[in-house]
Amino acid sequence: MTDINTFRQISLFSGLNDEQCRFLEWGRERWLETGEILAIEGEPPGYFWILLEGEIHCTTQVGNRQVPWTTYESLTYFGHELILLARPYPASARATCNCHLLEFDTEAFWKMLKLCPTINRELLVTTAQRSQNLDSVSLQAQKLISLGTLISGLARELSQPASVSRRATEQLQQMFQTIQPRCFDISPQEAAQLNQIKLKLLDEIEQSTQHLSKVVQSAKDYAYLDRALCKKPIFTKV
Repeated sequence: MTDINTFRQISLFSGLNDEQCRFLEWGRERWLETGEILAIEGEPPGYFWILLEGEIHCTTQVGNRQVPWTTYESLTYFGHELILLARPYPASARATCNCHLLEFDTEAFWKMLKLCPTINRELLVTTAQRSQNLDSVSLQAQKLISLGTLISGLARELSQPASVSRRATEQLQQMFQTIQPRCFDISPQEAAQLNQIKLKLLDEIEQSTQHLSKVVQSAKDYAYLDRALCKKPIFTKV
């Protein structure tokens, strides 16, 4: 078992006396190898952990993607949030290196709170902070996925009017190349027909340009709405 003074380096336990530190006897030491899974998203809560050595990386499922949520480093604690809220694990937790933890089941956790009431406030504060952080990460990830969908749609939207404009421009160029050698020989009727064709092609170009402008403006509006959100980092450490 790790020395009591090591636990007192963790802010949550720094003010506990020797009698209160008896709760450590209720924990079970656990070791994880690199890549080993500690918790799976969606499973019911069952444990409170104190990470003595190593690093635990957590990811949450957003759509069909695994999005980084947070990383727990040595001498941190976690798992109490889900016990207090009676919620399933909101993220999957995996060891990024060899880890050493002290694990408490729910019964031992509630006994710890009864023995050490001074830690309750900090546990509640971290619960609120981490829940808010997870909600923020999920929202940002959903926004980024939506942005990717929007960009894909923009590519399709832009390709159509761009093709129309290019085709109309090419036809105008061909028309002028055709009539230039005989510009003094065409009849009034031919001139009127050519003018109608020219006006039609110019109208197609104008409509395509307006469509492009609307699509670009929609993208700008979306970017402005997400600007503040995207400034916040998705990845956090605890």
